[in-house]
Amino acid sequence: MLDDDFAELVELYQEASQGKRGSIEEIFQKSLAFIERLKKELVSGDEEDKKAAIQMIQELYKYMKGHSKMLAEKSGMTEEELLKKSGNPANFTKEQWKKLEESKATLKNAGEELSKLLHSQKRGRREKAVHPSPLKQAETAKKLKKKSKKSKWMQA
Repeated sequence: MLDDDFAELVELYQEASQGKRGSIEEIFQKSLAFIERLKKELVSGDEEDKKAAIQMIQELYKYMKGHSKMLAEKSGMTEEELLKKSGNPANFTKEQWKKLEESKATLKNAGEELSKLLHSQKRGRREKAVHPSPLKQAETAKKLKKKSKKSKWMQA
């Protein structure tokens, strides 16, 4: 089901880039809803589901970046100019500005939460790898002692 929704979202980005359908607001709302589902998958899914969710996040990010670039090109501005213009409340009605600010906050929070989840997932994997069994720790300690004796002998 997650795969189907992702495919639908990708199709929406592709059609929007061709000018066929999809407003910025619709794409944004569907992307946020999908990100929320991915966050849940990262928390509760098995290892394979988590890997798939991370892959989808990366691909979704590429589509979002590409869509932003396309919007800038269509407007005849660079991405930096478009960002600067979109950051000026004088370019919007009060209602539009309020909605834009709310959307930015929502996207920022979703991004931060995803980032925290991804970092905790990576940290969890590293902790498993960092803590070898007690038997391996003893073997490693023996090897280190042997190496240190050789190095003292080499120094003499």
